Amino acid sequence: MDDYKNTEDNRTDSEPYLGETLDKMLEDEWRDQVLSEIGMQDIPEDTDTWDFSDAANDSAADLLSPETQSFQLPPELYPESAAHPELPPEQMDAGDDYDFAEMQPVDQDGYYDVAEPQPPVEPEKPKKKKKKKKRTPILIRLAIYAAAVLIAGISLGLFGWECAQDVLALGKRDQSIQVVVTETDNIDSITEKLYTKGLIRHKWLFKLYCSVTHSENKPDPGVYQLNTLYDYHALVNGMISSSSTRATTTVMISEGRDCREIFELLEENKVCTVEELEEAAATAEFDYWFLEGLDAKNSNRLEGFLYPDTYEFYISDDPENVLDKMLRNFDRKVDEDLQQMITDSGYSVREIMTIASMIEAEAADNNERADISAVIHNRLAVANNDTPDDDYLLMLQMDSTVFYACELEGKDGFDLNIDSPYNTYKYPGLPAGPINNPGMYSIRAALLPSDTDYYYFAAGKDGVSHFFQAFDAFEEFITSEDYVGHNGGEE
Repeated sequence: MDDYKNTEDNRTDSEPYLGETLDKMLEDEWRDQVLSEIGMQDIPEDTDTWDFSDAANDSAADLLSPETQSFQLPPELYPESAAHPELPPEQMDAGDDYDFAEMQPVDQDGYYDVAEPQPPVEPEKPKKKKKKKKRTPILIRLAIYAAAVLIAGISLGLFGWECAQDVLALGKRDQSIQVVVTETDNIDSITEKLYTKGLIRHKWLFKLYCSVTHSENKPDPGVYQLNTLYDYHALVNGMISSSSTRATTTVMISEGRDCREIFELLEENKVCTVEELEEAAATAEFDYWFLEGLDAKNSNRLEGFLYPDTYEFYISDDPENVLDKMLRNFDRKVDEDLQQMITDSGYSVREIMTIASMIEAEAADNNERADISAVIHNRLAVANNDTPDDDYLLMLQMDSTVFYACELEGKDGFDLNIDSPYNTYKYPGLPAGPINNPGMYSIRAALLPSDTDYYYFAAGKDGVSHFFQAFDAFEEFITSEDYVGHNGGEE
């Protein structure tokens, strides 16, 4: 209830007028005081409504309840007749005691209502004053910031310098180190090898460099001679098959070695294995004029064309590259002039190389090569004659061919009865192919035999070969103490 209003419309006939009620309740001394407090000297009797919310001054509002804005008098001003007004039955509870001093009138029914007790108002706790944090002086803060920046800069500088030293190979001692790259190696395993050898310091940095420069797949299988002074760029390029830093070995292939002996020599020098070379020799395709029409698919099909010389091969080289290097050398050595001589000889290049290989195997020195060539050519001429004068001359009877036949069959020693197309004691004419890889002296001797009628020759204890035209003179020599042959066999 905001205001207490007493009007003629809402009061009954039995209810006294407000002014009369106050006159009865208040004694004269209090009446004047109350009227003075509310700013009125008298209560007009003809006033129908008295709204204390419109009081003349603030002092009248002090007598109003702040919750209901209704007029309340102090308890001591209540008259005896009004101290205990009758309450409606619904508000009476047995045994309850009511403090009628706290009763407030309400509108319509005229009864007093019990004011609801208000919760005690706790006094406000004094707010604790926050302690002001002491702020670090600006100069000290700037100094700390500058120190942090300086330390970070120095750390980054040292880290960058460390990385630069590894990338550029700065401050390293000069040392040559061999690194082997296999077919199964990848960038991770190669990096590990370089790190183990001391060629790099930071594996992650080297792999990052290879990734940025797209060099992960650059290294080729092989053995490389690297150096601790190589930077990352030189290390990567140094592991390429065409690199000059690739580890090499020098191999001297002497005249007269056959393919099997050459392959074993290359394996000893860690160029390739025998198996790798035999496989390449049998199956690889080589485009050279002197190999045209060569259909054989065996490990010795290149016999005669692996030119003897001193070579520099890569360690763990590709077998096809190794064979091709020797074939290419043969192609350079047998120039156009020699090719023309081969054409004019009436023999194929393979037949000339077969003759040259026998000369290489039989000759003791260069002076007798042309005479040995003459014996071979003279006997071949007899074999090509439809009506030879002596059937014995149909066979070349070269011991070197029998040794080669035994080697191909995996037999040790000398067996005249071995059934092989290379056995010139058993089959007439030239053997099936070259029996070794001859040098240039023997090749020229095969093309330029001496003009003699020699049909026989045999080696003497004096270290030279002895040549004969007639069989009787030859037989006499091989039965003498000067002969160093094999049980009467021809040398």
